[in-house]
Amino acid sequence: MKKRLYSGSLLGLNRSTLHTMKANPFIRLFFDEPLDEKRLEEALAKALSDCPYMKLCVKEDEGIFLAAEETDAPFTVLKEEPEELNVPENNGHSAAVCCKGNMLGVYVSHSLTDGAGIFLFVRSLLDRYFGEEDGVYRGADKPDYDKDPLEKEYPVSGGFHEMQLPDGPFFTIASKKDLAFKDMFVFKTGVAEFRALCKEWNGSVQNTLTVLGMKALSLAYPDNRDYVVARLPVNARKQFGLMNTFQNASLANMRVCASAKELLEDEETDLMQKISEQIAAQKSFDEIALQYNRWRGVLYAKDREERMQRIVPLLGKDAFLVSSLGRGLVGENYAEHITGVSAGAMMFPLMIYGMEIGDRMFFSVYDAAGNDDYKNALKKVLERRGIDIEELDPATGKTI
Repeated sequence: MKKRLYSGSLLGLNRSTLHTMKANPFIRLFFDEPLDEKRLEEALAKALSDCPYMKLCVKEDEGIFLAAEETDAPFTVLKEEPEELNVPENNGHSAAVCCKGNMLGVYVSHSLTDGAGIFLFVRSLLDRYFGEEDGVYRGADKPDYDKDPLEKEYPVSGGFHEMQLPDGPFFTIASKKDLAFKDMFVFKTGVAEFRALCKEWNGSVQNTLTVLGMKALSLAYPDNRDYVVARLPVNARKQFGLMNTFQNASLANMRVCASAKELLEDEETDLMQKISEQIAAQKSFDEIALQYNRWRGVLYAKDREERMQRIVPLLGKDAFLVSSLGRGLVGENYAEHITGVSAGAMMFPLMIYGMEIGDRMFFSVYDAAGNDDYKNALKKVLERRGIDIEELDPATGKTI
């Protein structure tokens, strides 16, 4: 079977990094003891049956399009992290699983699926390994399993007006060509402490993470006088009625903006109110559908010039991406066995992910600036609010 990828084709426009592991999403989990390799192989076979999309291979299709193809090649646990996907070492698959002692790594082409699809697979894999089934994905036999939200155009209400950002200028961090794990850092704290902060600021986990990220940026770059925009990815499965699709359904983004003056002078509760109002204004079907229609226009542009004219406004002037990944990655009954986690993708110069595992909260951050300014600023912002931080090595999960 060959299935054309629409959303995935957009994420794979840069063919030079299409299969580069560091430029695609990954999750590393660290356990309190080495994993049983035989048990893991058995769990992997079951998880691949639960999530058959993980065995698909991303291939070139017509024009700028990509396609996902089935393969009978074995999918096995690797002993070393791959530098590239779709290579002989992992039998040409667009995903890979690696086990090294107490580290379990999952690496997936972003053209194949999004963070939600990866989480479904990791949860199925972990549940199978620990003999549970609560988080096992059961959408493979549903009609919307392989539906791509970008296959069609969506109706947008005639009176709809999208939220407008100011004219700028906007703060940005320069991108890097040499993607490196040394530019990542991981913080660990308690879920109870973080949720107490959410309550104090009257914000959700996502909104609190956004305020923290923006406050830290103003501290790390005190000379900035430009607007700061944060990008928040939206999982649009619910809005489009495609709850079981494995295909990328996170093309749409919400954006929140604050001036340098607001970030320096506003109390966190005041900033939270402004940001929460901006986020609430962007949750409608019309807002998300309009973005998808515009991305579809990029796909069907008549030539490269038109494609660039359409894509540049969609890329935005974001300072960073921030996303709360929730607590669905790991089952509660075995969460105590996970001692650390790092996750993300080196797609934007500054990316912040928050994850809850058991009673612990993890912040996994990629910072292309190449220094510790942002790390120290985020730590200071958290500690000012009475939240103790433990830094973990993103490569080993050990305390630094």
